[in-house]
Amino acid sequence: MKVGAIVLARLDSRRLPGKALLELNGRPLIQYAFDACAATAGIDVTVLATSDRPEDDRLAEYAEACGVGCFRGNLDDVAGRFIGAMEFHHLDGALRFNGDSPLNRPALLAQAVSVFRGGGWDFVTNVPGRTFPFGISAEIVGASIMREACAAMTDNLHREHVTKFFYDMPQFARTLRMVNEAQGMTGVQLAVDDHADMERVGWILRQLPAPLSDVPLAQIVELAQQYDRDAIP
Repeated sequence: MKVGAIVLARLDSRRLPGKALLELNGRPLIQYAFDACAATAGIDVTVLATSDRPEDDRLAEYAEACGVGCFRGNLDDVAGRFIGAMEFHHLDGALRFNGDSPLNRPALLAQAVSVFRGGGWDFVTNVPGRTFPFGISAEIVGASIMREACAAMTDNLHREHVTKFFYDMPQFARTLRMVNEAQGMTGVQLAVDDHADMERVGWILRQLPAPLSDVPLAQIVELAQQYDRDAIP
């Protein structure tokens, strides 16, 4: 079984233009995604899936310079890009990784990969009911069920949001939901959507030891809550 990580990103974010290549503590935001995928046990290859527009050429060039494969497709058909990347790299399963989630935890992702590799599930996810912070998502889908889902999609929102189809049509795939047993993490924002998020995540990163991949989620959440509580500038 070949399982890859597909990083979804583009440079025309409305709330934070060019955010994938904006520097966060001296490194491009997208680099944190590549590093997290590389640190995730059970991932055979990491691929950037971005649009085929000239606006995203710089992003594709950066990925290639990092030794990360790149698959390019229609801007609005993100599901099409996702399955296209899976097929191009002959993947049996793929981890969906949003490029604006620099604090996602390799240990959690590896757990999801392990469950998927164990067989019996088309889709492994921790998103429904969201017991994890925003930006700490683990979604792995099999190639055959993703191909079937793409063929069945008629709603543009399903094409745009990749896995929304499985949440709206729960009977479509054999789905395992991962639940966070730790309390108090629901609603914590660890993704980067705007400038305020960049400031928050940048501060959190400056408090953390290296290597970042080994830091427990609870420690990151505690720092995020401290930042919001104390209104740290």
